[in-house]
Amino acid sequence: MAVNFPAHKASMHISHNDHLSVYETVEVWLSDRQDHPEEWRSPEDRAKCIATNEIWDLQWYPDTPVGFCKRYASTFEGLFEGWPE
Repeated sequence: MAVNFPAHKASMHISHNDHLSVYETVEVWLSDRQDHPEEWRSPEDRAKCIATNEIWDLQWYPDTPVGFCKRYASTFEGLFEGWPE
């Protein structure tokens, strides 16, 4: 699979199931972070993450180490495919 990483002039981080490192479910972990709809491909993908207790997380800093962008998805491929313009 070819991956089109988002442009970033600072760092980029990918994690999988970070919620398990703090003994939480995806649902609790997300509520602690106050996720936003634009961070998801779709509400159905968010529901899939909660139902399967599996989540991928991509965070990158497009211009500086201060402001960042975030995406969540139920699959690794989903971090890079099918996002609205």
